[in-house]
Amino acid sequence: MGAQYMECSSKEMRGVDEIFEKAIMTVVANDRRNLEAQMASAGPSSGAGGNIGGVPIKRKKRSCKIL
Repeated sequence: MGAQYMECSSKEMRGVDEIFEKAIMTVVANDRRNLEAQMASAGPSSGAGGNIGGVPIKRKKRSCKIL
């Protein structure tokens, strides 16, 4: 799971900043890894192909009708 144990005291403000900093850095690093993995799996030939997470984006069909 990769969980880390950290202690803090909101009453005495000990370790609170470190907890938030670690949480933010963990989320950012995870987002980067996911983005890099997604870019690597997409390959160099695919551009902005309209896929998000492997699911194609459904485009709304538009038409102009003059009555």
